[in-house]
Parts: sequence; C-alpha cells; structure tokens
Amino acid sequence: MNKPFFTKPATAVTPTDQRKTKASGTLAALFGIALAVLGHAANASETTELDAFNSAIRAKYDMKEAAFAANDPEPILNRFYHPDVISTGPDGSTHVGRTEIRPVYEEVIG
Repeated sequence: MNKPFFTKPATAVTPTDQRKTKASGTLAALFGIALAVLGHAANASETTELDAFNSAIRAKYDMKEAAFAANDPEPILNRFYHPDVISTGPDGSTHVGRTEIRPVYEEVIG
C-alpha cells in the first residue's frame, strides 16, 4: 500500500506569515471591488453620454420633420446641415455646400 508523501516546509509558517497572507487576500478582494465599482461607473458614464447623443440626434430629426410640415427649408438648411455638406441625389448628381442643396429643398418643400 502506498502511503501519501508529505514534505515538511523548508521553513516553519509563522503567525506573521499568516497575517501577511490574510492581508494579501483582503487587499486583493478590495482591489477587485474597486475595479467592479469603477467599471460600473464607466458604463454609467457611457450610457449617459449615449443617451445625450441619442437625444441630440432625435431633436435634429424632430426639427427637420417640423420644417417639412411647415414647408420651410430654412431650418433644415441652416440647422440640420453643415455648411460644407456633400449630398448625392438618386440620379448621382452631387451637391456641395448649403447653397447647392438649397434648390433641392426648395423644390421638395416649397
């Protein structure tokens, strides 16, 4: 019958070693909790930023829809599009800048 083989530690484990081990475990646990809290805070920040972005985009499209309903191209041209807008029509024509897309919107809306 084989007997289990145990070796004696090279040095004795002292109470100080046990306290160090316990402190290391506690420190590791606190570090893990800190990472979890920081990760949650970062996700909350990203969610808030995404919500703000979505609200801003929704407001732009609401404004555009209201301008269409009022037959007024000005808010679309001046508040929706960047001054250097590049727009391509269904026929492949390209319009660069607000002045070039103005006739398109005046025809569609006006």
